[in-house]
Amino acid sequence: MLHCHFLAKFLKKTKSVAAIFLLVTISMFGQNSNSMQSQTVTIVPSIVVTIGGDAPVTGTFGALAHERLDQIMTRVFERVSSKYALRGITIKRNQQEIIKADIERFRITGDYAFNPILKNEDVIICPNVNLDLDYFYIFGAIKVGGKHQFMEGDRLADAILLSQGLNPAYENVHQVEISRLSYDGLTEQIIRSEISDNIEIKRGDRIRVLADENYRRFYGVFIAGEVKTPGFIPLTRKDNNLSLVISKAGGLLESADADRAIVFNSNDLTAIYINRQNPSVSLDQAGDMQRLQSGILEQISSIEKSLFLRTSNLTEEDTANFAIETRLRTLVNQNRINVANYLDSVSEAAHYSIQTGDIVYIPPKEKFVYVFGQVAQPGKISYVQGKDYHYYIDKCKGYGELAKKEVMVITGENKEWISTKNIEKEVIVKAGDYIFVPKVPVHGYPYYVDLASKYTSILGAVATTALLFIQILKK
Repeated sequence: MLHCHFLAKFLKKTKSVAAIFLLVTISMFGQNSNSMQSQTVTIVPSIVVTIGGDAPVTGTFGALAHERLDQIMTRVFERVSSKYALRGITIKRNQQEIIKADIERFRITGDYAFNPILKNEDVIICPNVNLDLDYFYIFGAIKVGGKHQFMEGDRLADAILLSQGLNPAYENVHQVEISRLSYDGLTEQIIRSEISDNIEIKRGDRIRVLADENYRRFYGVFIAGEVKTPGFIPLTRKDNNLSLVISKAGGLLESADADRAIVFNSNDLTAIYINRQNPSVSLDQAGDMQRLQSGILEQISSIEKSLFLRTSNLTEEDTANFAIETRLRTLVNQNRINVANYLDSVSEAAHYSIQTGDIVYIPPKEKFVYVFGQVAQPGKISYVQGKDYHYYIDKCKGYGELAKKEVMVITGENKEWISTKNIEKEVIVKAGDYIFVPKVPVHGYPYYVDLASKYTSILGAVATTALLFIQILKK
């Protein structure tokens, strides 16, 4: 072991391959000289293979003995490109033997007959592949549809095999329909065949595996809020209404505000919106609800606005308001429904059609009025029927020092702003409403100096105009 110590120091300086081999040998056999005879070193022989043809990388490469074609192709090609031929590969051995390989078929079937073991000095020739011309396309009642590299002699069974077989979700799959274009691409030949006939296919064929549509899909909606059993409600393909959904959810709770049920149409953003309004509601239980990226939502809103404004005659001021309304309509696609008598066959809920992916929210009855702005103690005040906005402001310890007397009542249902300045109009406060007390603007000395200078400029211009007018009259 002393020799190993000195040799290790030597390696740090020389990094000699021979010294490394010697160190490994000593470490394996130097610890117990009596056991050296029982120790064996396994040497894995190496080979060289040549890659040619239309491959991402060509040349001669080292490989391990017993390594298969797929291994070296993956190791060498994937570092450069993911696009190369997987079928029709030729291996030339000893300049005499020709071996055909089909890596795509091997990866699907696991049959090593299509992925041969390489030998020393094998030459791998990759064919040129142009999937715009050398292809067939298969779709329909198969597991994985798509475009595949075509090889001369391919038959229908080969196409189905490369698509990982028939899809067991479909019943009575017996036929295919092949669309075959003429050479000039102007005419189409439709060929119907039994799958069992296993006909030969041609380059450029579009193969549709025929089957009646399977309608066992994930139909359903998600309901949250004041119902007995909220969550996902499975439905059939059609003839679904809001009354049915509420019934399947066990009916309404006593705390439900039946006058203000909301149905959000299938729009991924609605899940986020509801969670913001009611953080205790977990809508991720719906399973298949996915979020749209904000960039896509921005594009949808922009397109909607452009389509509406194309032939409009809105003024510049109106356009800004219209843009806000369009954005809200695009992002929050909702309808408010009265579900108080949902079991009645003539009720609004019974006639409201529900679509898969919709979200139903039954809000709780509101118990508070929200007061904020320039009041002494803003917050939630318990609702008392018949009380006006003065009552709730008094409950918040009155107006602040900078409060404007024009109080705004914002309705909880549709966020409409109602001014209390018009004393002739009675402003009714309901549970869930907001009372906002604005602030009197406070300006510093520079603001008034700037304002005075503007007025002075206007007066000077008026005076100059008046003098000119008087001089003209004197003449």
